Amino acid sequence: MILRSIAPQFRGTGLSTGLNHRLRYVARLSTNDGGANGNSWVITRLPYLYYSPDTIGGMPALVILNGAGGARWEWVPGTGYVGLYGTRRHLLVDGMNLRMLNPDGGVMTFVGPDTASSRRGKLSGAVSPSDVVTVIAFDSNHNAISETRTDPVSGDQAMLLYTFAPSGVHLGRITRVEKRLVRSGVEHPIHRWLFTYHSGADSAGSLNDLKTAEEQVMEEASGSWASLGTRYFRYYKSNSGIGFTHGLRYVLEADGYARMKELGIDPENVSQTTDAVLAGYAAESYEYDSDRRHSKVVLRAGTETTTYVRLNSDGAVGRNWSRREIATRPDGSTLTTY
Repeated sequence: MILRSIAPQFRGTGLSTGLNHRLRYVARLSTNDGGANGNSWVITRLPYLYYSPDTIGGMPALVILNGAGGARWEWVPGTGYVGLYGTRRHLLVDGMNLRMLNPDGGVMTFVGPDTASSRRGKLSGAVSPSDVVTVIAFDSNHNAISETRTDPVSGDQAMLLYTFAPSGVHLGRITRVEKRLVRSGVEHPIHRWLFTYHSGADSAGSLNDLKTAEEQVMEEASGSWASLGTRYFRYYKSNSGIGFTHGLRYVLEADGYARMKELGIDPENVSQTTDAVLAGYAAESYEYDSDRRHSKVVLRAGTETTTYVRLNSDGAVGRNWSRREIATRPDGSTLTTY
């Protein structure tokens, strides 16, 4: 289940179009521990391939593209990978890598299944229909440390540079992502994201749950970074009837964070700002069922509440469906989905 995303306010144009750091909180991962940007947070900036554990002739029987619109292929002996569900994308084996050919002429190269598990399936490079080349660089721990686009004509570049915590309790977590442009050989920092993580010492979150995400842009006139705002997150710290360890509980958007600061309230101080206080400013809050699906979503500082009730079919007469979901909206109306 995907609950919310972090997307940039400033998107860029030209060579840097779409070259931004993006995150998404996913509650129903196979494990909610771990993640370079915090527990249960998935970096959606780069697509990747999932290789099924089942193999045919030593090749994964099924390959799934996550991100970039998605696609699936199955391995057919003597033929190679064959697209499923009408995909127009082709997947080819290229030595230790797999290459995906897009209908528009673009090509993406992914690390193949016979490499270290921490790099397997990751995007290693791409060539766009206009021949812009993208290269992903990894460190010794197989973390992506940079993504660089190069214009084939001008040689100009746009890049994202990743900084990881080198030691301490947040070892390996992303602390900064910086976007830069290189024009005529001159490097220009233009945009960055700063991240902090919970230590687990208070009730707001467990160790390495994402705590804050601040977005900044470079002001050319002053040559300094200007903040576009800070988002703040709180979590459930244990399993209960409405939550689970690492489950996202409250989301405080940048405007709410700034408003609390102006009022002399520190959102990050759990002694001063209890959950009840934070709920009065939070843009979103969540409760979950035993399967980590949202059962209650509260928006706009508690003014809009939607509840969800789900039922799996028992196969009785008249129940020609496998699952039913009834959402009760803030105005009292219901939406039933089968």
